[in-house]
Amino acid sequence: MIISFFRVVFLFLLMFFCLDTKGQDFTPVHEPEIDLNWNLGDRWSMNAGFGTRHLIDEEHDARQVEISQNTSYEVGFYSKVSFGITYRWRNTFNVNRQDETLLIGQYAYSKKFNRLKIAHRFQSQIRLRENLTINRNRYRFSVELPLSGRKVDLKEFFLVGSTEALWSVAESTKPEIGQRFSAELGYKLANNLQAMMGTQVRFDNYNLGVSRSIFFNTGLVISL
Repeated sequence: MIISFFRVVFLFLLMFFCLDTKGQDFTPVHEPEIDLNWNLGDRWSMNAGFGTRHLIDEEHDARQVEISQNTSYEVGFYSKVSFGITYRWRNTFNVNRQDETLLIGQYAYSKKFNRLKIAHRFQSQIRLRENLTINRNRYRFSVELPLSGRKVDLKEFFLVGSTEALWSVAESTKPEIGQRFSAELGYKLANNLQAMMGTQVRFDNYNLGVSRSIFFNTGLVISL
């Protein structure tokens, strides 16, 4: 029943966002990733990630490879502050794109209300390229819901929905505003292992001439 429910939701979202794409800047992208989480004790934790990005076309053209590392500290019962760095190899796959380094600061707040887990994330990024520095600010609101019971137990599915607003500014360019909408299905394979799959719709630069893309995300989250 749960798998059938997810298939219906996934196909509905896919059809909704793929219809009427003629004449629009529409790019389908696959983004697999692996995340490793460590609990360091004394309210400290660390995350490392590895991901790739490919166009969904006949050639399955690669767009980038990235690695990331974040260190977090719990502030009170429901909040965390984090600092991290991400490096993206992009020029390797397209000579017209530059590699970039991201310096990231983040504040996250999450709390459970009965079955629902509500989370807010505020993130500030400095994106460093060879001849360009971009300051990007992001706010994400997400909701997590177990599909059976009151919490996510072993061998059970859960659903995560989110929306995120982005605002980017750089010298000698106009500010860029974007919005993202995501729906993901998670499954707890083991106490320290979760599998995720879902879709994300991105509206980029809609104040300058919107471009639209759909990301199909797959991933593993490993807790050590």
